[in-house]
Amino acid sequence: MDQAVLVREQIDGGEKLISHLLTGGLPVIAAFWAKTDGDGQWYLYVVTSEVDVLGTLGAYRRLGELEKTMNGVKMHPLERIDRFGIKLISPKHPLALAVLDLYQRFPEQAETFLSFWLGSVAIERAYIYPSTLFTPQPQAS
Repeated sequence: MDQAVLVREQIDGGEKLISHLLTGGLPVIAAFWAKTDGDGQWYLYVVTSEVDVLGTLGAYRRLGELEKTMNGVKMHPLERIDRFGIKLISPKHPLALAVLDLYQRFPEQAETFLSFWLGSVAIERAYIYPSTLFTPQPQAS
C-alpha cells in the first residue's frame, strides 16, 4: 500500500484498534495519524499513560499482548495496522500536549489537517480522532 496517502481503511482500522485497546484496559487518552515533514510514512500515534507507568518497552509489550487478542475483531485486510506503524507516546510528549489542546477547543470533531505545526513538530498531514472516542458515553436509560 502506498504510504503517501492515508486511506479510509487505515482510519477505520485505527479506530477499531483503539476501541480494542480501551476495552482491554489500556488507558488511551488521544490518538491520531500523522506524517511528519520529510518522513513520508504515516504513523498511528497513541497517547497513553502506560508509557509513563510501564516505560516505553513495557507499554509496547502491553500493546503486543492486546494485539494478540484481536483475532475476533472483524477487520478488512486493509484496516490492519502493522505494529511498526504505531507509536505509543506519553501524555507529556509535545505532540500529545498539542492534540490534547485541540481536544479542548474542538472536543467532538475529527479533524484532518494539511501542512501545519503540531506542537513543535512540522506535520505534512494528520488525521486526529475525536476526543469522544476516548471518553465514556452516558448509558441510555
